[in-house]
Amino acid sequence: MPVPVNPADTLGPAPSVNPNASAHTLQAFIQLVYVKTANFVLVQNLGSLENSLSITNSVLNSLTGIQNMKNLLTVNSKGKFIFTSGGGYSQASQTLPKAYTASASAFYGTPVTVSPNIGNGSTLAKNVTNFFLLKNELQSELSALLPLSPTVPSGTSTTVDPTSLYAKLKIVYNEMTNFVGATATSTTPNAYVGIQNWIIDNYNSVSTSNASLAGEIQQNVTNAITAAQSLNTTQANSVRNYLYIFQEYYKSAATVLTAINTIIVQMANAIKG
Repeated sequence: MPVPVNPADTLGPAPSVNPNASAHTLQAFIQLVYVKTANFVLVQNLGSLENSLSITNSVLNSLTGIQNMKNLLTVNSKGKFIFTSGGGYSQASQTLPKAYTASASAFYGTPVTVSPNIGNGSTLAKNVTNFFLLKNELQSELSALLPLSPTVPSGTSTTVDPTSLYAKLKIVYNEMTNFVGATATSTTPNAYVGIQNWIIDNYNSVSTSNASLAGEIQQNVTNAITAAQSLNTTQANSVRNYLYIFQEYYKSAATVLTAINTIIVQMANAIKG
């Protein structure tokens, strides 16, 4: 006599049923899946963008403080050019024009000098402390930016994209460090001398080999500010794009639900005959 066969032995265990599926109508189940998926995508991406935006805004605040310190640079006025003939010159012999030209050339040929207006006493101490606070802020922001920064191929490995905010900010940080020393702090004796030279930015190096570097530090600060503003705008646009996608996702859910309702109504009418 044949042995009865248990269907479970051939078909395997019955598939598990999602409790959400048995507890809701088809329409409600689809709506639940749509909402869950949309929320997951939105939270994942907006969470990452929120972190990036926070870092970028922090960088912009630090760069604003650095620019304010660079703005302490003062141009020393040469005053007005005053020519005194002193008499005894003959206009016919061109002696007077020559004397005027020589005197003017000597006056205007002297380079305009600049000086860092970082004050004395408590004002000086405050500016020195502020410089190192800003420098430390950049160090923290660089650490946060590094894992988020784009990379480019470099030999057999990769390196940070030189056009990225990280790369621009790193230059600013390195220059601040080089002028005061890697181990210097706000309490380091004569640290203000390095800060003064950083503010002067080689503008007084007229007859030295550093003359070609005049204004380079300011240009690097400007480049970093531009990169931060550009990234901030890009991130803000990304937030708007994700919100738009989320809105369209809900619209598509409504479309699906409308279609299902139509099908169910048609099926019910067909059953009624």
